[in-house]
Amino acid sequence: MADVFSQLYVHIIFTPKHRQALIHPEWEVKLHKYITGIVQQRGHKLLAIGGMPDHIHLFTGLKPSETNSFKKCFYRVFPFFCRKKR
Repeated sequence: MADVFSQLYVHIIFTPKHRQALIHPEWEVKLHKYITGIVQQRGHKLLAIGGMPDHIHLFTGLKPSETNSFKKCFYRVFPFFCRKKR
């Protein structure tokens, strides 16, 4: 049987409702460390994190077995960044 190799790279952008500038520079580093911990705890690789006061960029390498649960986890942890579908 042949070996299977998968790589999934995803660029995720989280924005607060109405793109309010809610990410204060005083605790931006702590927020990035917190997000990094969540990603690593799930077994994924965080390749880059950054952003502005009104949004956060994540560039992650995801495990193929957990792509849907990763999205659900972030929606549960960061509900203020999630938009309702219209």
